[in-house]
Amino acid sequence: MAKRRALEIRPSDRFISDTHFSHASMLTQCARPFADIDEMNAHMIEAWNSVIDDDTIVWHLGDFSWWKQAQQDYAVIFNQLRGRKRLLMGNHDPEPVLQLPWDQIYMGVVIGHERSSDTKVAMSHYPMREWPEFFRGAIHFHGHTHSNLPSSNRSWDCGVDNQGYVPLTLSEIRSRMDLLPNLDFTGVEGPDFVVGRKGDDETIKVKP
Repeated sequence: MAKRRALEIRPSDRFISDTHFSHASMLTQCARPFADIDEMNAHMIEAWNSVIDDDTIVWHLGDFSWWKQAQQDYAVIFNQLRGRKRLLMGNHDPEPVLQLPWDQIYMGVVIGHERSSDTKVAMSHYPMREWPEFFRGAIHFHGHTHSNLPSSNRSWDCGVDNQGYVPLTLSEIRSRMDLLPNLDFTGVEGPDFVVGRKGDDETIKVKP
């Protein structure tokens, strides 16, 4: 099978997830500090637009809004958000959300600098134990867990309940990830490792 090239990422691209616009349960389940959904929606729209212009690519990693809304309600919020919006489909993104004028829609995708050696990013709504390009040093962005799964120096929860209500750039996220430990999949600190190559074989080598 031919190797697929990663989509190119721009320094201005931004990432966010699990906004759950108009979803009242988020106020209590995720302890969001708003009086009601109108205040929550207004705050998230203002925070989004404070860092986004019309040419900015915004990667939304799923669960855009409350899944029981009418089509026009999704559109009212969507049309207030600036930028070229791309969706990684989440479990709360029904057909009316998919019919919104997204720039692109994906189940999962790898992005990177095609003409450089910078780290690639494998993205999906759900967190993965291992992701595309894992053994080549790629990092992972996901949503879904609402800050209940610890992020690490290789995997980051882009949800608003983890990173705040502002879409962040890759460099902003990486600066936060660099301060985090290498965790195994139960949130326990694991051994440091580096990715090694031996001929055409890929292997993981544990640091001494």
